Amino acid sequence: MFQKISEDQLAPAHKEQWNKASQAMKSNNAGYAVSLLENLLKELPGFLQGRELLRKAQFETSKVQAKPKSLGLYGDLSLSGLKKKILANPAEGL
Repeated sequence: MFQKISEDQLAPAHKEQWNKASQAMKSNNAGYAVSLLENLLKELPGFLQGRELLRKAQFETSKVQAKPKSLGLYGDLSLSGLKKKILANPAEGL
């Protein structure tokens, strides 16, 4: 197994990377936090606080990717369908 590491036990370079990742999460930049934390945890697999934050960041990025695209100004009314109706009967289209 691996040895558990706390935030206080991090080397200065690792601590800087940890601080950048936590700031990225606070500023809603979960994708950047994921990349920082993955690199950090490759070197320090026992850093449990990093693992927790990585899970949160991955969850946030999956929520962003799963969000449906907005339907736009006219909802699900397609502009091509509207254009066809106007071309077929211009008086009714106005």
